[in-house]
Amino acid sequence: MKTYFTVILLFYLKSFILVNYLIILYLSYISFSVLLCYNLLLSKVINFFCL
Repeated sequence: MKTYFTVILLFYLKSFILVNYLIILYLSYISFSVLLCYNLLLSKVINFFCL
């Protein structure tokens, strides 16, 4: 019974870590995209005002 419980616990722990990892990746991807868009827009605006 105890080993069964331990296996379930390990499985949940691994899936939890995996989900956290995916969420972190997704959030970093979103923030990266936002930063990229922001930089592109900013450079366009700067070029527009400078030229």
